[in-house]
Amino acid sequence: MIESQLSARLELLFSQKRFAEAEALILAFLEQFPSNQRAQYMLVIVYFSQNKLDICYPLIEKLIADNPEDLNYLALSTRIDIAQGFYTKADEKCEMLIAQDPEEVEFYNLLATSKYNQRNYDKAIFFAEKALSLEPENLTALNLKTSASGILGRKQEAQISIQEALQQDPNNDWTIANHGQQLLNEGKVTEALERFKDALSINPNNSLAQYGLKEALKSKFWPYKMFYKYQLLMSRLSSNQMWGLMIGAYILLRILQGTSEKNPQLGVFLMPIVYIIVAIFLSTWIIQPLMNLYLLTNKYGKLLLDDNDKKSAKFVGISLIAALIGFILYQITKIEGMGLMALFFIALMIPLGSMYNPPKSENRKKTVYFTVGILILGILGILFKFTLGNELFLMLAFGAIFIYQWVLNGMMIKAGSRMMN
Repeated sequence: MIESQLSARLELLFSQKRFAEAEALILAFLEQFPSNQRAQYMLVIVYFSQNKLDICYPLIEKLIADNPEDLNYLALSTRIDIAQGFYTKADEKCEMLIAQDPEEVEFYNLLATSKYNQRNYDKAIFFAEKALSLEPENLTALNLKTSASGILGRKQEAQISIQEALQQDPNNDWTIANHGQQLLNEGKVTEALERFKDALSINPNNSLAQYGLKEALKSKFWPYKMFYKYQLLMSRLSSNQMWGLMIGAYILLRILQGTSEKNPQLGVFLMPIVYIIVAIFLSTWIIQPLMNLYLLTNKYGKLLLDDNDKKSAKFVGISLIAALIGFILYQITKIEGMGLMALFFIALMIPLGSMYNPPKSENRKKTVYFTVGILILGILGILFKFTLGNELFLMLAFGAIFIYQWVLNGMMIKAGSRMMN
């Protein structure tokens, strides 16, 4: 097989997303022509398309070392960096690419994508607009601008961008999914569901449409719809603003509680506010896994959940059942230990429902270990309460849950806050 035949065959396989077959074909070609750099480059693309990022990196770096002037190799290396979350390296490479060819639209799109993934939405829009100034009909730039504008609440800008993208290619699955996401951000759940279904009918593997469909299905329930709006609002805040909001809410809660204790006549009015704040706070921790538990019971919904979503939902379901059993037994027996058991398993739903939330694997390990420790403390506490009447371990477990929330908040604020520069 000669190189032109390989290229023609790969074009067909790529269009059909048959990457495993493309990989085998390229490897067979490289056995005959091991120094063919075009085939090596296509192999990296195949690995990248299959998310085999660890294999991609040494191959593309060798190609860059042998051909430092080839911008295609550097651009592919940048895409791999973005996929791996190496954003500082990606930004540096994007600046090199733009410096060498300031008229290439895709280099601006790469930098816009990197900034978007870093939650620097203002810069993402800036570089997407740079791309659009060179090519006003570029779909990638239009979709990036739509996504970032939607998150920032710039409804009019997002609507204009998505309409322009739909005019360019009304059957593009990413554009359709982006439209669905914009509708969902606006609270138009039914319309969003239809758009996500349309996108998936074109490309069943569209990750944005899969995510959007999952969120839209859960948003059919009003409490989750409000939670989704809360998440959207929080994504617009910087880390300092998030911490300020969290600490401010906690201080307000303590002030209201203290005022109620000192002024019982005001407590009648203030304590309901305290209960509402606590209920809202707790709901932000457990509503996601509870809704995933709902999806787990739906034959279509469960297909949208990843392994961590499923495990978290099951654990929360078990904890909820244990809490209900403890509450029922407490109502029957009036044994204090049963009531404390019910309270513990209700509180345990917080770490069980959120321990897989951190995007970084090392942080997920920490939260999982922390949760296991809380569970062990709680079980020991329940046993000690029933056998010795000692509540020490239970109090330690409740204290650990309180600390866990602040630890996880720190991780999630760092990972999910908006960059402002």
